[in-house]
Parts: sequence; structure tokens; C-alpha cells
Amino acid sequence: MNLLAVRRILPPDDPDLRQVSEPLAPPYGPEQIETQLFLESLIQDLKDTLDQYRASHGKAMAIAAPQIGVRKRLVYLEPKPGASDVLINPEVTPLGQEIIETWENCMSFPERLVRVRRHKNCSIVYLDPEWRRLTARLSGGLSVIVQHECDHLDGILATDKALDIRTKAMPMARVKARARAKPKADANTRPSSLRTRS
Repeated sequence: MNLLAVRRILPPDDPDLRQVSEPLAPPYGPEQIETQLFLESLIQDLKDTLDQYRASHGKAMAIAAPQIGVRKRLVYLEPKPGASDVLINPEVTPLGQEIIETWENCMSFPERLVRVRRHKNCSIVYLDPEWRRLTARLSGGLSVIVQHECDHLDGILATDKALDIRTKAMPMARVKARARAKPKADANTRPSSLRTRS
């Protein structure tokens, strides 16, 4: 891994995390090479930063560009090593009325978990690194992850959606202790990748 590509992850009090990110435009004309090189570099930075975080904290599934200070609408998704997707300009639409509660971790506050509600199912439209328009229908854990990361693109943190003040940023060890006696919810299962594309 190229350590020079590992970027600093912004903490939750950094004002840059509260900004709405700009869409990425497909490269055309004289700026085509420059744009494509920027995209490739950004994806590599996100991957390397996620890999390092996973190595030091034991768990990480996705990262959004704003978390490393890049105000662009891009998410790098890697629910498990070797199964990755790049979501450029993603647009998420909830499907159905089913809501689930989940404890969410975030790379911007790694020692805390936040209890929030999310739609169990959603659809997503996005561009891949070859600028192809793709769609996917997501459920459970993968749906939760994508909703969480896409919130970052709009300057929204999981703490903004906390169910109550007591669960706004609970220490992870305390949450795990409470969860030992309970069966794991569907949202906590480890997803593999985006499953349905067109």
C-alpha cells in the first residue's frame, strides 16, 4: 500500500464535514485527462485510507470523499476486502415503508456508535469510474451503509439522526456490552457488494 495516499480523516467537529459536496462531471475536451487522473487518485486515496483504518480499527466498509476533505460526490464502498464499488454522484431513493433501527459507527468518530433509523430498502442510481450509469436495489446492511455514506455528501452526520440524546454518541464498548444478550439485526450482517445492477 502506498502510505502517501493515506489521508487524514476529518473529525466530527470539522466544518468541512458540514458542506454539501459538488457533483463530478464526466471528462470531456482538453480537461479529460486531468479529470480522469484526479478521479483515479481520489479513488486510490479513499481505498488506502479505508485499508489503513480497517487495519488499525478492525472494521470499515465504506468512506465518502468529504471525510478526507474532498468536497466531491463520491463514495468508495468495500464491505469486505476484494469486493468494492465506486459510487459517483449517487442518488438514493427509499423503497417501501419498512424502517429499521441500527447502531452506526463512523470513521470520523471511531470509538462511538449512534443509534438511528434507516429505510431497510432503497434504490441507488450512480456512475461508475467508466462513467456508466448504473442502478441497484439494496436491502438490510448494504442499504444502511449506502444511506449513511450518501448523507456525508450532503453534510449530514449520523449524530444528526440520533434517536435521542442518550444514544447520540455512545461509547462502542458500552453498546457492545448491551448487545451481547440480543440477536443481531439484519442491518448488522456484513454485506458483500451491490447486487442488482443495470
